[in-house]
Amino acid sequence: LLNRMFFRLSRQIHRIHTGELGAHSRMVELFVSEDLVPRGKGKNGPGHREHVVPCAFLRDACLRKFSEGASIDDVAVWIRPYIVIVDITKIQQRHLDDSLNNGGCGLKTTMPVGWSFNKGCIFERLHVAGIEFDPPQGMPICDHEVSG
Repeated sequence: LLNRMFFRLSRQIHRIHTGELGAHSRMVELFVSEDLVPRGKGKNGPGHREHVVPCAFLRDACLRKFSEGASIDDVAVWIRPYIVIVDITKIQQRHLDDSLNNGGCGLKTTMPVGWSFNKGCIFERLHVAGIEFDPPQGMPICDHEVSG
């Protein structure tokens, strides 16, 4: 079931790539059941489900992969480890999302400067925002020091 969901997500993003569909920033949520997504818990409590790598950022990365010749199957496998949720407070969400000019981190739809797929900690946005959390069960605890 999970493999099928990621395949369907990848196929829909491919349809955006071919111009058959318009871009949708929350496509991940439409095709991958939230119940099956690894989920961590913010230490200050819940209130907002935060994708640790923004959905729009993932969509755009998938579109680049398709432009580079990746297949639907390749993208379905590649995207899977990046779809993770941590429950954080609404105040933490605003701090993460608000622009630098408004006192936030400016990371609503992007990852921090210098972050890269396959190398960077997927929780880097939360680290930059100083959000303490417990990662999803079964995921390795990253050794990144929380700044903040």
